Amino acid sequence: MKKTRMIVNVGMTIVLLGLMSYSLIGETTHEILGTIMVVLFIVHHILNRKWFGALNKGRYSAFRICQTILVFLMLVSVVMSAVSGIIISKHLYVFLGFSQGMATARSIHIVCAYANFILMSLHLGLHWNSMISAMVPNDKKSSKTLWWVLRIIAFAIAGYGVYAFIKRQIGEYLFLQQQYVSFDTSEPIILFYLDYIAIMVLFVLVGHYLGKLLKKIPQGKPMSKKCKVILVIVLILIVVAVVAIILFGIPYFNRHFKTVEVNKQQVVSGQKADYQGSKPLVVYFTRVGNTDFEEDVDAVSGASLLLADGKLTGSDELLADMVSDMLDCESKAITLTGKKYPSSYGDTVSVAGDELKAQARPAIEPIDVSGYDSIILIYPLWWYSIPMPVTTFLEQNNFEGKTVYLIATQGSSGYGNTVGEIEKAAKGAKVEPLTSIYCEDIPNARQTLLDIFNNIGNNAASR
Repeated sequence: MKKTRMIVNVGMTIVLLGLMSYSLIGETTHEILGTIMVVLFIVHHILNRKWFGALNKGRYSAFRICQTILVFLMLVSVVMSAVSGIIISKHLYVFLGFSQGMATARSIHIVCAYANFILMSLHLGLHWNSMISAMVPNDKKSSKTLWWVLRIIAFAIAGYGVYAFIKRQIGEYLFLQQQYVSFDTSEPIILFYLDYIAIMVLFVLVGHYLGKLLKKIPQGKPMSKKCKVILVIVLILIVVAVVAIILFGIPYFNRHFKTVEVNKQQVVSGQKADYQGSKPLVVYFTRVGNTDFEEDVDAVSGASLLLADGKLTGSDELLADMVSDMLDCESKAITLTGKKYPSSYGDTVSVAGDELKAQARPAIEPIDVSGYDSIILIYPLWWYSIPMPVTTFLEQNNFEGKTVYLIATQGSSGYGNTVGEIEKAAKGAKVEPLTSIYCEDIPNARQTLLDIFNNIGNNAASR
């Protein structure tokens, strides 16, 4: 049993290092290694199931409390890493058909991947003595000189690990200061692994000496039933808090604090859609062009803004550019002629709420749709409804016999009430909802849109 545990532990360590190299080993290999890691993780816990059975028994020293919290944090992190990995999979699990929430899943995966690496290294450090005892025979442990030499080497490697930690920007990835993990593909992969081995040694040493320190704290009396209940509650609260931070804190941070920057050529241009029939007109509404922005406004997805080639751009405008490129058609923006919306997104939401209550019809520049059989309308959800300037556009035009395709953008609300509202305002139109895109997924939405319009083209050709 000990040998089996050791093999599993060594296997997990090797796979963990392999997983960190991501694009250097290829996405398919990364997904295979991720699957192997999950299998080994499950086997590891089956082999150590007695540890879980003993959670409510015996005394809880400072070391045991630290160890228990660390195990539960790892459990949550690995599960979240596995689930998010399946969602963003491009190879092994693409058959599951996940398409929404990709950006959020990617952010969760990045955070959990680096958290797993650090937590597992700390866990190794806490159990380092027992691992050494299992690997090194007793008669080999007598040389104090040898062990001091090994300690000096370990501390030297850990010292370099501090440098490698900073060089590899692990702190920035862990706290989402970097949206995408970058790799130098010209670098020999062995140098990459040596850096990560040094970082692992660093946290193994931290865990090892933290464990030694905690073991020096005197043990208290055996835990009473009340204390055990409190401990269970604390562990549950820790797990709930970590899950809440991962599921809600990361998306909130991304939407409201992380600047979104894209290369417009890369995200807009690409393959043309196999779209049958006459060219449609793309009509979109976005904050840019309809807002008096201050110079220091933040380009964050939650405010429907991003930086395209360094220029402040509306998220829905970017989608309109994608659709126009793949369909080779014209696009027009719904533009206010009167008072603009305030720079602050919160103030804009407040004004939009007042307009909705008053059923206001803000004045806009006219858009002529008479020469088109179909309109692709791209709009954000405001208060689960269409912005009032969009209603103005719909009511100003004759849509009799036309098809209006809907692309909504939102933070969590699907289409909200907008389909019914558009059917009511665009009298005589055939209204076809196409997709509702989560705000963080907008920069990566081109392929989704291309598949949708190819499908429309194939259906039209089969009639």
